[in-house]
Amino acid sequence: MKVSELIKSLRAAKDMPQQSLSEKSGVPLATVRGIEQDKRQPSWATLQRLAKALGASLGDFDGCDLAEERATPKKVKRKARPYKFDASINSPRQKATGN
Repeated sequence: MKVSELIKSLRAAKDMPQQSLSEKSGVPLATVRGIEQDKRQPSWATLQRLAKALGASLGDFDGCDLAEERATPKKVKRKARPYKFDASINSPRQKATGN
């Protein structure tokens, strides 16, 4: 079972909304959502906090292999912006020399 599925099922078994899990564990809501949607992998410290808030032990996560489930980060392609030079704007050097 994936870590994301286990956390979601433990939370659902306790009838706990994500917001409550976030507040009880001290883990940001966006992180909880990301973990449950399998977009993020929890750090060891985050996993401990979530397990404690869910009343689970870290032993419950023994069947989950974190190393194989690492979410691949999305590569963001950004468009290159052309550099526009505006000759009408004087640089500080030009102002000082009067050129």
